[in-house]
Amino acid sequence: MTAGTLARGPTAAPGELTDLFCRGLPEQARRFRIAAEMLVEREVEDDFGRPAEATSTFLRYEIEIGYQGPPELQDRERLVLLAEKLDYFTEDEAAGKLRFPHSAGKFRKAAVHND
Repeated sequence: MTAGTLARGPTAAPGELTDLFCRGLPEQARRFRIAAEMLVEREVEDDFGRPAEATSTFLRYEIEIGYQGPPELQDRERLVLLAEKLDYFTEDEAAGKLRFPHSAGKFRKAAVHND
């Protein structure tokens, strides 16, 4: 709620969360997706601070956010997490996905792992 309200900056007039979506669309269209593709370190730390090793190092994380109007007994609208997905790319797929110049032998073979 706070992030949606502050998205327009501190000097903007307060608005409604529905302003983040296209007006006039049906209720089921009040959603959006965000995705990030990332290379992660092979040696990581788990949630308990213990060393661990990532089984895949080239990942894609996606979320889908939707608008939920206020329920009958409450007067607050909110953004809700509708879907979440974490996937990986294989070494073969990485060649077409990495959109910057790189060497297969010097970079890709060292950075992209799948066990």
